[in-house]
Amino acid sequence: MAAATTGATDPSPIVQTRPASTADEPRPLPCVVLLASPGMGHLIPLAELARRLAVDRGFAATIVTLTNLSDAAADAAVLSSMPASVSTAVLPAVALDDLPPGVGFGTLMFELLRRSLPPLHALMGSVAGPGPAAALVCDFFGTAALPLAADLGVPGYVFFPNSFTLVSVMRRLAELHDGAAPGEYRDLPDTLRLPGCVPLRHAELPDGDWRQDDPLAWLPEGFLERTKSRGLAVAGWAPQVRVLAHPATAGFMSHCGWNSTLESLASGVPMITWPLYAEQKMNAAILTELTGVALRPAVSREDGFVANDEVAAAVRELMEGEKGRAVRQQARRLQEVAARARSPEGPSWRALAKVAGKWKAGLRNGD
Repeated sequence: MAAATTGATDPSPIVQTRPASTADEPRPLPCVVLLASPGMGHLIPLAELARRLAVDRGFAATIVTLTNLSDAAADAAVLSSMPASVSTAVLPAVALDDLPPGVGFGTLMFELLRRSLPPLHALMGSVAGPGPAAALVCDFFGTAALPLAADLGVPGYVFFPNSFTLVSVMRRLAELHDGAAPGEYRDLPDTLRLPGCVPLRHAELPDGDWRQDDPLAWLPEGFLERTKSRGLAVAGWAPQVRVLAHPATAGFMSHCGWNSTLESLASGVPMITWPLYAEQKMNAAILTELTGVALRPAVSREDGFVANDEVAAAVRELMEGEKGRAVRQQARRLQEVAARARSPEGPSWRALAKVAGKWKAGLRNGD
């Protein structure tokens, strides 16, 4: 993720691209505005929703991204593949330099979206072009835009493509907060313990500032040179869907984010789980213990760290072992399930058709 823009130094108007209208269109297409918070994991699902609305449901769509915290080149690479009836808009940077140092990521994102409401309001007045605005769709960081949509008479929706495990995590965190002692974390009389989380001493943690501008700095010394004839290291955002769909891809070590999980299953690729944060540990448990499409490296050390030989053993098992064979077969079965869900008679197709029908009915009825 790119560094935050600390000041609104560019007062230029919102940047927009619009599809050209065609002469044989009987009337303007209804337009859905999709507000994406920064980050590829947020943009890609909304972009795919815009694609499906345009290609399958007869809508125009405008995908709105932000300047702050965004990688403009990466965003453009994703959005360049959109169909002609999907346009894009970029909201200008807003000032964030008054926020306290070390502000939490979630707080930063919610505040960024809140401060972006004035340019979004200006955009909403013209973004639908000749067609009526059918809905404003945001992800869960952009919920501050829902009252704005209501003020403009546009239905507002939250697009939440995560697994329900994240809902469970968020609810549990709220319960933990309600039962916690007052004050800050540093004031707690004892270590805060969460199930499945091993406390680490500060000395055991890597230096987070060490060569932080180099995305490959965490690799062992000489790793790239030793492996250059056998593999490829990609420092930027990789076209993951295309990589997973390639017949040469036989396994995927995943952090178990829900986007990556669904993309892997849609291609029938089995996984090795390496969860990091949020609900990913719960996703890893679902993949390994419930659905059987993934293996997890064993933890043999008392301190909870996974040794390199355990990672190697998991890879060998996935590629060659009996457990790996069962996991590969189950991944192929779930690939078929995913394909049926997306087919014209499948639940995903029908769910989107229902929402699209509701939006179009609302326009006809003036709701």
